[in-house]
Parts: sequence; C-alpha cells; structure tokens
Amino acid sequence: MNIKNLINEYLGDTELQFIRILENITKGKEFKVYLVGGLLRDIVLGLKPNELDIAVEGDIDLLIKLLSDNCSIIQETEFKTFKLKYMDIFVDIALARKESYIPKGSLPSITIASLQEDLSRRDFTINALALEIYPTSSNYMIDPFNAIKDINDKKIKVIHADSFKDDPTRIFRAIRFSERLSFALDDETLKLLDQDKNRIAALTPPRILNEVVKIIDEIYPLPILLKLQKYNIFSHFLPLEKEINVLFENNISTISNWDYFILYLSKHIDELTFNESMNRYPISKKTRTFINNAYNLRRIIKEIKNSSVDRLSIEKFISLEAIIQPSFDAELCLSSPDEEEIICDLILRLSHTKVLINTQDLINLGIQKGKNIGKAFKELKYKKFQLTLKTKEEEIKYIRDSFF
Repeated sequence: MNIKNLINEYLGDTELQFIRILENITKGKEFKVYLVGGLLRDIVLGLKPNELDIAVEGDIDLLIKLLSDNCSIIQETEFKTFKLKYMDIFVDIALARKESYIPKGSLPSITIASLQEDLSRRDFTINALALEIYPTSSNYMIDPFNAIKDINDKKIKVIHADSFKDDPTRIFRAIRFSERLSFALDDETLKLLDQDKNRIAALTPPRILNEVVKIIDEIYPLPILLKLQKYNIFSHFLPLEKEINVLFENNISTISNWDYFILYLSKHIDELTFNESMNRYPISKKTRTFINNAYNLRRIIKEIKNSSVDRLSIEKFISLEAIIQPSFDAELCLSSPDEEEIICDLILRLSHTKVLINTQDLINLGIQKGKNIGKAFKELKYKKFQLTLKTKEEEIKYIRDSFF
C-alpha cells in the first residue's frame, strides 16, 4: 500500500499544503509529527477524510510557535491539545499522551507519552494508525494493533478489555462507527459492550448528550439510533418505549436535524417525563424555545380538534402568535394529515392579522394613548385571525362598536 499516493489522492489541496508546511518546519527539530487516527483509516478505506489530526512527540509548544506564522490558534487546552485554523480548514494537534481512568468512567488524567503509548489509548484498533510526516520519503504506516487488517476485515475492535470500562462513551462510538462504515463489532468487543453498557449510567449528562449529538450529525443517523435501541443503550439518554422512526429526510424546515429529533422525541414521550429527562441536559436556549413552542402548538391543535378554531380564546391566539415560524414548519413535518390541515389553516390565518389602521387612526377615533391602544390592536388582530375583519373600514367600525 502506497500511503503517500493515497494521501495525495484523497486529501484536498489545502490539507496537502498544510502537510508540506509541517514537513518543512519539522526538519532538524526536536520533535516528531505524525498523521494519526481517523484520517488514515478513511484514506485506507478510499474515503475523503473530514478531519486532520496530528500527534506530536517532543516540544509541541515550539511546533505551535513555528506554525503561528501560517495559522491562527482557535483553541488550546491544559492537556496540550490545539485547534488551529489554516486558510479554510481546521487542524487538531495534540501532544502524544497516555491516559489513566481513576475511577473507571471518569475523565482521564493525562501524562506525556510516546507515540506507541498514545496509539494504545485509542478507542478502536482501526483508529490506532500513525504516519510520520517527516521524512517525506516515509511510506511506512505505524500499525501496532493490526488496524489495517481490521479495516480490511470490516471489524470494530477495542484495543483492550477495559476499554468500555475506562470510557463508556466509546460504546456510543462503537455503534456509530459500525453503522457509518458498515463494519461489524467483533465478537469479543460485542461481549464487552453488553457487559459494560450499564456503566453509561455513571456518565455525566453532558457527556451522554455530546455522543447523541454526534450521532445526529451523521449523514444517516437513524440506523445508529435503532442499533442503540437494540442494545438497550438509548434509554440512558431518554426513556422512549416505541421504536424510533424519525424520518430526517422529511425535515424540510429550517431547523437543524438535532432540534428536529428532539421535537420528534417530545411527540412520543409524555410531556412530564420528557421535560424531567431533558432538564438533565445542557441544551441550548434555542432548542428549549422549539420544545416550548411545540407543546404550546400541540395544545392549541388539541383544543381546535375538540372544538373549533373560531372558539379559540384571545389568550390562546396571543400565545399562538408568539410561536416562531420554524416551529410551525417543523411541526408540519412531524404531524399527521389532520394536524397538518389545522397547522396550515393557523399559518394562513396568522398571515392575515396585519392591522390596516395605525396608532394615529386609533387616537383620531378617540382611543386614549397607553394600554388602551395596545388593547385595541390586540383585539383587532384577534378578529382578523378569526377572519371577521378584512378591510380598514371594517376595522374602524369594529373599534367604534366595541370601544364606545
């Protein structure tokens, strides 16, 4: 396998240009630089990588200093990991390290290590590959755990028996990689996964949330979600009893697949249970707005089903008016045909609520400034929502009849 040729074939021009910069600044320096992980895995598979990961043995601070003329530092952590931006790409650079999990399942303590030790801490054999960037003539892949064989055999395999105990988030990743790459979990890895999956319960909610978000970011998340359910893992995130059947291809709204998925779950888990579960997670204010809008809209739809839209109170109209358009769009995608009909009617009615008279018109009619002006506009919009007022003249007549 000529890995150099494969790198030239599958990496973009910007990535190759960055690697050439690394080659030049590495010459004669007291550090070694390696391409590592998923980048090499994908290249071996004949896929275009979506990440550029670099491991460094030696003086990483000097390397970052030398790169600073060409790159901007986006992020730096206490563990000597850096995210750089070079032109329009992001590069992750980390000091070779080993990790200790005390207690098991906690975030690791980090110590400086050799490349061999760095590869041994990785989640799966297929991600434990490295290629030294300098010398440029090097075409030797460092593969201490037979990653290339497992890639060719299409197998997901942990590096050691305590892998899932050390870091239970790897259970999510095992299933994510398995479905993304169409690889099978090898027998021993599957046995360990089943044995250790309850350790997920000890993870902090943000760590669980992070793994689920990564799954939803996949091109085809549904098979991964179904596999999580099959292995009784999804329940560690949310208590959903029915089989997940969210059709992401139906999401023609402007909201993200993540928010769309959360709204799907909110529709299939009772409201109290769902809210209690979601309160554990640090979800964004925007996502919470979508959730609140969805429940508000569903309550209004239920009321309309039991009665009629014309009997909707002015208070319900005001709450309906506060719902943002993306929430209507998402709910349309998730609703049954009879609910769709109601939502479309509500959207149409709301589009007709623009009041034609203005504040000065109301003052000229004798409405006093202040709260009365606001009350008049509110009632006019409500009547237009009910489709009882269409023209400016009808609005003026309504004000005269109702306020005097």
